[in-house]
Amino acid sequence: ILAGDRFRTEARPASPWFALGVLREELKAEPFEIAWTYLQASWEAEEDGAEAYARAAERALRWFDRAAEDFRDNAARSKDRLVARYLGVELSRRLGRFGQARERLAHLGEARDDALPWLPRAQAAQSVLIEARNAAPDDGTEPTLRPTR
Repeated sequence: ILAGDRFRTEARPASPWFALGVLREELKAEPFEIAWTYLQASWEAEEDGAEAYARAAERALRWFDRAAEDFRDNAARSKDRLVARYLGVELSRRLGRFGQARERLAHLGEARDDALPWLPRAQAAQSVLIEARNAAPDDGTEPTLRPTR
């Protein structure tokens, strides 16, 4: 894998977290693990500019979508499915795809899990950020009131 063309062209010039994501893809790791790795890569890439961030965020989004689909009928992974779906909202918004983020948030709806007590508040904050067309990272300081229609 390390000597292969893909690793040499995609992973080596990229950040360490992005390279790990490529490696985990090649090793056929679980989609949620790959997605989480690319999410870490997106955080790492924020300092490298919009293009580097978007590259990692796109991969994370794609793998979180796949993980959510894989967990659809797996009750033991319902929490991970909700997290994957929520992070799809966040990543879509961060990529400036506000319509897509709004649709994802609506699809997530009133989904709840006692193991995720933060989820309703985070959903409300996302709603405010989406309506404000704010693609900045959610640092938890935005007001969580519902936007006026």
